[in-house]
Amino acid sequence: MAQLRPRSYKELIQLFQSICDDLIPVKFFNWGEVEDIEINEPGFTEAQYPYVFLNPTSVSIIQGWNSYTINLFVFELCDRDRTSILEAQDTSLQILQDILSKIKMTGWVSYTEAGVNNIYGGSRVDATFDYPVNAIPIMDFNKNGAAGWQATLTITLKNPLDLQNAPYE
Repeated sequence: MAQLRPRSYKELIQLFQSICDDLIPVKFFNWGEVEDIEINEPGFTEAQYPYVFLNPTSVSIIQGWNSYTINLFVFELCDRDRTSILEAQDTSLQILQDILSKIKMTGWVSYTEAGVNNIYGGSRVDATFDYPVNAIPIMDFNKNGAAGWQATLTITLKNPLDLQNAPYE
C-alpha cells in the first residue's frame, strides 16, 4: 500500500492507485484527462473491467493546503439491456463506496460535511475529505458497452511548501 499520508499531487494519485490495487474486484486503474479513459492503440494496455479512472480537474492553493477536485469514474462491462446496465451500475457503485470507505477509515483525514470547513481550526490533520460526494450514473459510456458512476470529490492536503518549509534561506 502507498503512503497513507499523501502530501503532494503525485502521492495523491499513488494513493488512489494503491487503494485500487488492493481492492479485489478492481481489475484496472488509470488516471489522466477524460479523453484518456480508454486507449485502444498499439502499445497501450487495454482497460480491463471493473475499471477505475481518476481525473484530477483542479487544485486550489491555499496557504499551507492544496484542495484537489477529482472526478472518479468506476465502470463495469455490460450488455446494452437495462438489466445488465443496472447490474453494472450496482457493482460499480459498491466499488466506489469501497474506495471512499478506505479513505474515510484512514487516520490522516478528517471529514467535513457540506458547508462546514474546519481545516483552519486547532485540529492537526493532514487532510480533509468533503462530504457529500456527488455521483452520477453513466450508461453505455463507450463502444465496449460499459456502465458505472462518475463521482466528484474534494480532498484537501497539507501543502509541504508552506512558509515554515519553503526552500529559501
